[in-house]
Amino acid sequence: MIRVNLLPEGKKKKKRPFPLILFVGIVVTVITLSIFGAYTAYLSKKIKAMNDEFNQKTRQLQKLKEMIKEVENFEAENKLLADKNNIIMQLKKSQNGPVKVLDELSSKLPDEQDSTQKAGMWFTSILDKAGTISLQGVAFSNTTLVNYVQSLKASENIINVNLVESKQAEIENVTIYNFTITFQVKV
Repeated sequence: MIRVNLLPEGKKKKKRPFPLILFVGIVVTVITLSIFGAYTAYLSKKIKAMNDEFNQKTRQLQKLKEMIKEVENFEAENKLLADKNNIIMQLKKSQNGPVKVLDELSSKLPDEQDSTQKAGMWFTSILDKAGTISLQGVAFSNTTLVNYVQSLKASENIINVNLVESKQAEIENVTIYNFTITFQVKV
């Protein structure tokens, strides 16, 4: 078999070579896009990890704030309890104070059986103002009142005894003496 070419020789299709610059451009573009894609994926992964860490730290911070609030509540309750305990201890310390003062005041009262005169006296009020006790009362004689003041001055637990006032009065033809005495109690 013989082949005959009827096409003119000049009109033959020439195969054009693929331009090298276009090939290099396509390769560089593909590589660049691949690098950008990989870097974007890396950054997305890093952002997700940071968001997860931020969320975890936020939850941890919330737990710590709750714990701090519990500690503050505990400290406030503890302080309140300590204050109440101090008040109770002060009350226990001062519980016997008024009883001892009243016992001391009553033990120093004159004995009516030893005297031939009316030697009675009684108290009408006892006030404590900032550690100074004011004692008001009535006595049948001025001598009884003076002896009582002297016996209070001789007491070991009572100090700064002062007879502030002594007024003579008459009730139903009986002479009495209204008095005010101030003193302090040793602590």
